[in-house]
Amino acid sequence: MRSTLLFAGVAVWLVGALTGEAMAFIGMGLCALALIPELSVDAVKSHWRGLLAWVAYSALSLASASWALKPWRSGAPWSALHWAFFPLAVLALRRITERQRVRLLDVFCVVAIISAIACVIQHFVPVFDHPWLRDYFTVQRVLEPADNGGFKAGGLHFHRLRYAHTLVPLFFALAPDLWRSRRVLGGITLALSLVGLSFTYTRASWVAVAFGILAFPLSRLRERVWVRAELISFTPLLIPLLSFVGLDKPADRSFAWHNAIELFKTHPIFGVGYGGYPQQALSLNGGVNPTWTLIHLDAHSLLLQFFAEQGVVGLILWLLMAVLFFLWVRPATASTWAVIAVFSMLGVVHNWAFHPVVVAAAAFAIAWRPSPLASRDPLPGGERVTSAGP
Repeated sequence: MRSTLLFAGVAVWLVGALTGEAMAFIGMGLCALALIPELSVDAVKSHWRGLLAWVAYSALSLASASWALKPWRSGAPWSALHWAFFPLAVLALRRITERQRVRLLDVFCVVAIISAIACVIQHFVPVFDHPWLRDYFTVQRVLEPADNGGFKAGGLHFHRLRYAHTLVPLFFALAPDLWRSRRVLGGITLALSLVGLSFTYTRASWVAVAFGILAFPLSRLRERVWVRAELISFTPLLIPLLSFVGLDKPADRSFAWHNAIELFKTHPIFGVGYGGYPQQALSLNGGVNPTWTLIHLDAHSLLLQFFAEQGVVGLILWLLMAVLFFLWVRPATASTWAVIAVFSMLGVVHNWAFHPVVVAAAAFAIAWRPSPLASRDPLPGGERVTSAGP
């Protein structure tokens, strides 16, 4: 019964990562329920450092809500707790069997194909441009006109960034198992998804795709040359930090980066408060920028968001939490480093933690590793597989 509940939770989590945070939260809740019997004093003792780092980071984030200007963004202050999704995903996915992994691949392909078809419809047909639909869907982001005609699509997320930033890393995570056991279905899903992705007009996602592909050969070279996949994967995150010494390209992102730096200089220790960036940025610039009317919503950089909202203390706590997590997980496969490279690249121009559903997808994608049989011949549909996952 508990195994069934856990698989159901993981499956709903995956569907939610491709459709919306409400569904993802339900899946994660089911996973947590299934894992409760495994909680013990020994389990807490073996992971006390990571648990303490997460508690300290979350406590600072929640406390900082008392001095952050309101209204908050990014679901603050509660979205600080979402980083717990990462260890939860690892604990859940490590208990998924090979047979269940293949079923999850089918779930991914079906939902991704439907979402890609939705992108095509959203781009060519203003089917959602009806007042009554606004009572059921948030459709504004799929009614944005594209430069060359049509509309910017967002798939089942109805939001182009959420669609792109969840689809791309999940594809990199599942690619080895898709190649092994669902080659034809995976190929069809990939082809349709690339069409859907093109209709989102998210340039950063294509750069992230290229960087993720680059991580595959680099991960195999890391034992032979001085270049290590770990360093390459995380390098893009540091690019916005060059704003401290005058980086001003691209202009719109640079505008947000410099806002974040100015706010950090004003509040260097604890920041302006979790979720307080938008109101502080508006105050800093005397209102909405006439050229980039939405650029004030976040720092458009993962690291600079921490600098601005949580200061040096918050950034150190987050880095400690991240380091402890990676030491525990020890990602060693090419696909895992490709996923990290993708998120690192997306973190250059977007604060992807701004969307809880992207955090949920990131946790799932990093926790999913190629199965132990990933190097073997493709499995025919229906072949019995019983070995456990990693």
